[in-house]
Amino acid sequence: MRLQDRPTLRANASVTFTDFLQGAQAVRAIGQAGLYPSNCRLLDPGEALTAGAGSGDEAVLVLAFESADHPLDAWMQRTLECCRDHGGKVPEGAGKTRTDDASSREGAAGAWRQSFLGAPYLRDALVGMGLVSDTFETAIPWNRCEELPLYPRLPRRAGALLLRHRRVEERQPAGALG
Repeated sequence: MRLQDRPTLRANASVTFTDFLQGAQAVRAIGQAGLYPSNCRLLDPGEALTAGAGSGDEAVLVLAFESADHPLDAWMQRTLECCRDHGGKVPEGAGKTRTDDASSREGAAGAWRQSFLGAPYLRDALVGMGLVSDTFETAIPWNRCEELPLYPRLPRRAGALLLRHRRVEERQPAGALG
C-alpha cells in the first residue's frame, strides 16, 4: 500500500457546453493530452439541472485537480484550454489553486457533489414511494461516442415516468465510461 499526504491544494472549475457531444470531445482531449484531473465528470443538461449544477440548457463539465505538494494552475489552465478548444465556456477566474476546503463545495461542482453524496438516501426514499432510481453504466471508444444514444433503449411500462440522463465519469485515452 502506498500512502500519500492529504491534498491541501485544490483547483476547480465548472465548464458549460452547448451540447453533450462538445463536452465529450473536450473530455477526450483532456485524457489524450495526459492530463489526469482528480475529478472530470461531464453531466448532460438534464442531470446538471437535476443536481442543481446547471440550468438544464447546457452540459456541465466538473473539473478538479488536487495536490499535497505543488500548485495546480499549469495543469488546470491546459485543461481549460482543451475545453475552450471544443466550445466550452469557462467562467472568469476559474481554476485557480486554492488552499481552503470550501473550494470543492462551491458553485456547480459543489451542487453536483451534494447531489452525488445524497443520491443513495434519495434512492431509498423513492423506493419507499414505489419509484425506482438507479444508474446504468457502459463503456465506449471515443470514435463511437457520437453513436451513443441520448436515451438508451430501456423497458418502459405504460404510465411510468422515465427520466434518463448521460454522464461521462471516467476517461481514458482510448474511450470513456459513463
